Amino acid sequence: DPDNYGFDWLEEREPRVVANIRGPVKLQGSEVKIPDLRAGATLVIAALAANGESKIYGVEHIDRGYENFEDKLRQLGAEITRA
Repeated sequence: DPDNYGFDWLEEREPRVVANIRGPVKLQGSEVKIPDLRAGATLVIAALAANGESKIYGVEHIDRGYENFEDKLRQLGAEITRA
């Protein structure tokens, strides 16, 4: 029901697409490859929320765009090892 999303559907500047997100879903650790910078940060955060261990390839994308990303996450309690 679009009325529940708080958009003014009559305004042309408002988006016509709404994402429905349901949860919680229990994530499991996995091996993934980062395709780009923003997706990489998202995959790292998803891996931290997942059960088990994740291996993430292509971390050079994150290195390029986020300064000291690993250290900042470690300060929040993340267990990250770069191999």
